[in-house]
Amino acid sequence: MGKGKDLIDKVSDLIAIFENPAFDFGKNRADGDDLLGDAYEFLMRHFASESGKSKGEFYTPAEVSRVLSKVLGIKNVTNKTSFYDPTAGSGSLLLKAIEEAGNKGTIYGQELSTSTAALAKMNMIIHDKVDSIINYGYSTLSKPSFTDKKTGSLETFNYIVANPPFSLSNWTTGFNPFEDEYHRFEGYGIPPEKMEIMLFYFIL
Repeated sequence: MGKGKDLIDKVSDLIAIFENPAFDFGKNRADGDDLLGDAYEFLMRHFASESGKSKGEFYTPAEVSRVLSKVLGIKNVTNKTSFYDPTAGSGSLLLKAIEEAGNKGTIYGQELSTSTAALAKMNMIIHDKVDSIINYGYSTLSKPSFTDKKTGSLETFNYIVANPPFSLSNWTTGFNPFEDEYHRFEGYGIPPEKMEIMLFYFIL
């Protein structure tokens, strides 16, 4: 940009441009806009599209998360209502679900990838959900982290949402469903090893 007077003149001209009333967007903000959260999700979406697919990770678009949250039929929510995602990813699906619940309730999630779980925790902080619990480091299938310490059984939740890693070529990697200590497949059967798993949700 030059030096000395040339630099000062160019910077002054640049500042003058943005002082133009036409560039004042202060009145264009809608009440309740979450600009920081939206910007963060925008960056995560592009991060996922660039690198996530190579790791079997996919960002759940906000539109899909919103539709799934409405399909859940969330009602009679209190601050004790629990929302859980066994493949939490960036946490966007959980955030949309609790938004549909009027921002009441508690968020729980488990994510295999440490770096992705860090994104989810940051996402929760940005959206003022600092009490959310996101556990990480293990697959929900091989080592679920939410268990009842007294009974040893799996914890239950009011609402469960998930966008599973359906791109995995073998969902049983590191896990033997025939030796599942929680008996999660009894009465349902064992899916094929290379089954294409599509987007789904559960309501408990």
